[in-house]
Amino acid sequence: LPVHSQRPGTGGRGTGRGGARARKLGIAAAKLRAAPRCRQPQLAGQHHWQQPGHPSPQAGDSHGGDHRQHSASAGRERHRQRAGGETLLESELFGYVKGAFTGASQNKRGLFESANAGTIFLDEISEMSLAMQVKLLRVLQERSIRMVGGNAEIPIDVRVLAATNQDLDQAVIDGRFREDLYYRISVIPLVVPPLRERREDIPLLAHHFLKRYAPAAGKSIGLVSQAALRSLADYDWPGNVRQLENTIERAVAMESSSELNVELPSERPKARAAAAAAGDGNSSHVSGNFPNGGLDLEGHIADIERSLLQGALRQSKGVQTRAAELLKLSYRSFRHLLKKYEL
Repeated sequence: LPVHSQRPGTGGRGTGRGGARARKLGIAAAKLRAAPRCRQPQLAGQHHWQQPGHPSPQAGDSHGGDHRQHSASAGRERHRQRAGGETLLESELFGYVKGAFTGASQNKRGLFESANAGTIFLDEISEMSLAMQVKLLRVLQERSIRMVGGNAEIPIDVRVLAATNQDLDQAVIDGRFREDLYYRISVIPLVVPPLRERREDIPLLAHHFLKRYAPAAGKSIGLVSQAALRSLADYDWPGNVRQLENTIERAVAMESSSELNVELPSERPKARAAAAAAGDGNSSHVSGNFPNGGLDLEGHIADIERSLLQGALRQSKGVQTRAAELLKLSYRSFRHLLKKYEL
């Protein structure tokens, strides 16, 4: 059934190597019965990937070619996981029978049954409780569902597309995500890089959003200024594609000329410049003396981790088990960090 996605959308647009690779895998996955798991940073743009207009299987394929109106997205059922509300989530996914709980006045089909012969999209799957993970695993293994309050087994033929902005490898290590479910949904992992790792896509995305919002605002803005494009490319976009989209929409609303000028979000400075200022070899920021432009804490910690990993590998002459011992890490955690930093 599953395709796991480490988060995809307009995130699917662009010419960057990382995004292009994810898009190519997504097209291939759409032709298979196996479903993808998509991993992406928060708001990297997955909503664009799931919308019509992206490549899908040929007509006649039970997983995507049939455009019956299960949802607004051509056979895909969406459901955003939320912490808590486990019974509500179970009834939404699997349906319920009359009298199953207070307010259940009639039988209601769940999203899995509605998406039969199509695809169901489960966003933020990492937020699913362990109890719900057990129930989802059973559905994926048995290819059948049981409605809340019911006894009958209902066979289903559904492809599952699951997305997360979390590191599921680490979630498994931490005991927050079941390992058996992880392997069940990780048939075809699609990793969408954060926007800061594919800056070459920023001008394309900026113009795409300009073409969307300028006509809606009744404005004739033909292009994004070169100065604005340089500023956009220098920014680190902690909110990824959604933040860029909001920035362009706001700029369009404020612009009175035919060329778009953009004011960068004020809540976070240009992290690359801050990191460069902080990485001058002294550790002044440790004692509380920060660079004038501020400090990108997450990026700085990532640089330290990467440097320590590289140092341990050098000292151990490339023997990973020894390098893990030097860092007081389990071998599995060490391998996870190597994968995270592509070392």
